[in-house]
Amino acid sequence: MINTRKSFKVIITKSNNPLEDLQKPIKQRLGFASGKTPIYPIYFYRYIGINNNEKKYYDDIDSVDSKLSSSMSGYERFIDHIPVKAISQMLVAKTQNIWNSLNSGNYSPMSITNTLISTKVLPSFSNALLTEAIKSSLENILSLYINNEHVINPTKIKNFSLKILSWIEGYLPKLFKTINIENNNPKVMYYGDIKKHEIYFLIFLSQIGIDILYINSMTDSDFSVIDKNGIFSRKLEFPLKKPLRPFSKKPVSSKTNRPVATQRQPVSKVSSTPTINTRRIKRIDISTADKINTKPKTAHDLLDEFTKPLSERSGFIGGNSPIIPVYFYRYIGIDTNVDSYYNKLYRLNKKLSNGNYSYIKFENNVPLVNKPSLVNKCKDVWTTIDANTVNSSVIIDNLYACGAFQANNNKTIANSFINAISEMLKVYLANEGAITIQKLKNFVMKQLLWLDEYGVKLASKFDATNIKGTTFNPKVIYYGNIKQHEAYFLLMLSKLGFDIMYINTENDSAFSSIDPDCKYSYLIEFADKKTLKSFPEEEVLIRTETTAFKASNELSDIIYTETDGIYKPWQFESYETKPLTLKTTIDEVKLLWREEARMRTGFKVENKTVYIPNLFVKISGVYEDISIYWNDVSTFKNSENTIFYSNLPFTTTQYTRESLYKCAYILDSEGFVDKDKLFSSPLYKFSYLRTHLQELIVHKINQLFVLPIFKNEINKDYKLKIIISILTMDKQILNLIQNFDYPFKVPKIVIYDNNESMFNDQDIAVLSFLNLFGFDILILTPTGYNNIENAIKSKYYDIHKLQKVQFDLQLPNLNNKSNKKSFWSSLFGRP
Repeated sequence: MINTRKSFKVIITKSNNPLEDLQKPIKQRLGFASGKTPIYPIYFYRYIGINNNEKKYYDDIDSVDSKLSSSMSGYERFIDHIPVKAISQMLVAKTQNIWNSLNSGNYSPMSITNTLISTKVLPSFSNALLTEAIKSSLENILSLYINNEHVINPTKIKNFSLKILSWIEGYLPKLFKTINIENNNPKVMYYGDIKKHEIYFLIFLSQIGIDILYINSMTDSDFSVIDKNGIFSRKLEFPLKKPLRPFSKKPVSSKTNRPVATQRQPVSKVSSTPTINTRRIKRIDISTADKINTKPKTAHDLLDEFTKPLSERSGFIGGNSPIIPVYFYRYIGIDTNVDSYYNKLYRLNKKLSNGNYSYIKFENNVPLVNKPSLVNKCKDVWTTIDANTVNSSVIIDNLYACGAFQANNNKTIANSFINAISEMLKVYLANEGAITIQKLKNFVMKQLLWLDEYGVKLASKFDATNIKGTTFNPKVIYYGNIKQHEAYFLLMLSKLGFDIMYINTENDSAFSSIDPDCKYSYLIEFADKKTLKSFPEEEVLIRTETTAFKASNELSDIIYTETDGIYKPWQFESYETKPLTLKTTIDEVKLLWREEARMRTGFKVENKTVYIPNLFVKISGVYEDISIYWNDVSTFKNSENTIFYSNLPFTTTQYTRESLYKCAYILDSEGFVDKDKLFSSPLYKFSYLRTHLQELIVHKINQLFVLPIFKNEINKDYKLKIIISILTMDKQILNLIQNFDYPFKVPKIVIYDNNESMFNDQDIAVLSFLNLFGFDILILTPTGYNNIENAIKSKYYDIHKLQKVQFDLQLPNLNNKSNKKSFWSSLFGRP
């Protein structure tokens, strides 16, 4: 589809003095052009670091903030985050069809945006160009997000889109309080650390005519990844790298950058357990103190990059306030080669255990170690906290006053421990909402005990201030099922500069509720989920692919895709099949009869399923010219992969009543075939078939139990008849199933019924089963009598009625070529 929407065009322009120039109207800027599609020069600058004159740096920022706040333009200042209100149920309901469509692999940004437009969830302004710019910009950032993500799935797209939509709903009406963009375009300042989704939102805002100023004195965050070529913003970097002061009109004195340890309150010598006088507790401010600053880092090959030193990571800066790019990944599911997957985990664990690493591995839990002295120190903290007004700062102040944190000669590490638990508590309190003091106490004490036992030991060999040589940050692997409190503990360790890898082959339930938007950790999720096993204790023997073999497979992956229509033999043998029974004319039946499945209308492969356009047709009666009829019958009968039956019932295999009722033992409690019970039953004779084919047969039987295809009631007795009918099918039918390579030649069943004989229950079960597999089924009834109509509902097949009926019409020798000659003779009027 060609996008014909028209809006204004935005260009990101340069400036020698962005703080001053962004206050100029757009129409006075170099590059402005009016017209039907105007060009708007926009300023989007990233202020990274601090210039040598620190006082002037902050005075300039305060000045521009003051001017923008008092101007007529729409202006928003964000500090460390963009608040997002709770996403409304109405928004979720309106967009639910979009997210459902993503499950089919439709990740088209244009399709998503067009549907959003049709559901009217995007704001509309009197300025038509602005309204169109909003739509176009949303499409662009969706495309940018999808292209930038190493692993993408419907949940990530949904969460990202809903957050962006919520911000659009919350901030655009405020920013565009005046629609005269050329004279008064809106402005946004972002001050502090920024998350990935927030970067995309700033890019979105800039593309609809809003000037952006991003200020961070330490790091460029994920801008270097998302906008690595400087297409959407410009970077202005200053020489000094030190933590930003809290946003204030007055610069903070450099004396505040002291170790937290110097702020400890005096403790009475009378008692070994300090008592807390809430009136004497001072606010602990470590915002400007030396501490570890972390930022999540993406990995191209996580298992390899996880073990590399900090010096080899882009973005690492050592010193008293180091910046540490940390890996915090959730590694969910399992890739296709199970043995190789577990061998990689084994080798990673062995390398970390034997190398020069500070490392610990948890499996299914973080053991809790009792420390009475620490518990005793904190016992009075909880009597001073009000559950209704609790915040992380109050808790930290009280814990610090009672001496809950271990002293450390390294002021950077000491401050980092306090900062890490404070940051983690903010997330916990924001997620929990209403909370009791007892619940809070249990949570905090557990975190303190874990931190004291594991965090301190892991950090004891970690010199984050070292800017020379090879420095490895601590590593933590958590394998298996995890509780929410343990997930918060991992989050806290990541704030200390530790690399974290959470591995679970089944699910991500704990983190999906704590970090659903991947703010604090990245998610690698494989489509295949496996039952969790114990962590591997040794390597298993696997076969190594040769270079030529890998190259061949890579070439096959390029050439033979699901969508291009070029398929290699048995490419989809492990896929499910689903029939798309065609509704046709009788002439189309003749044309389609010899066509491969991939050439028929509706054929597709997606979501591990091959959709097969098949035929289920009854031809009732004969032509006036019987030679034409026999020629058609000959064509149908003598095609490849065809079984022809000339008598009813066509199933001849007999079974005993005892065998029938033995089938009851292979049903589960819900009345479906239990695969394991079936495969171990003496009735089962298909074990020589391909494993996936056997499993597909079971699946098709269970489908027959729930599809409303039969006119008979699907009670337990009828289910047993279906099962025994499938298990006793003719060997030649099984051969057709085994030889069915789904995109190619479609196997066929042709039945000639020239008398009053009827299909029995066994016939009907087999035909319905083969239809589900994608077989072509043709029933020829020259008498015009009912047969299939008595057992299968009419919407599942076509009936084509010819010119007349004829009784007791015996089959000629259809292998004789003279039949074809008589047809052509009759066609051209020749004897």
